[in-house]
Amino acid sequence: MDAHRQKGGSGAVGDITQMPSGKVVTGGADGHVAVLDPRRGYQVVARIPVGDFVYSLASVGAFISLLPYGQLC
Repeated sequence: MDAHRQKGGSGAVGDITQMPSGKVVTGGADGHVAVLDPRRGYQVVARIPVGDFVYSLASVGAFISLLPYGQLC
C-alpha cells in the first residue's frame, strides 16, 4: 500500500484507526494523514498534510484526533 510513500521509498505509519463509516485512517512519517476505503481495495481517497510525523490517531465518532511528533517535545 502506498499511503505514505516518500521519494526515497516507503514511509513509516505511526498509527492506524478505523472510522464508524468503515474507512481506515493512517498517520505517517511523510507528514500526512491518509484516508483509505476498504471497499475499494484500500485505495487512498484523501491525503491531508499535517506537517509532521503523526505519532498517534484516535477516532471519536466522525472526527479524528491526532498528535504530531513535534507536539511531544
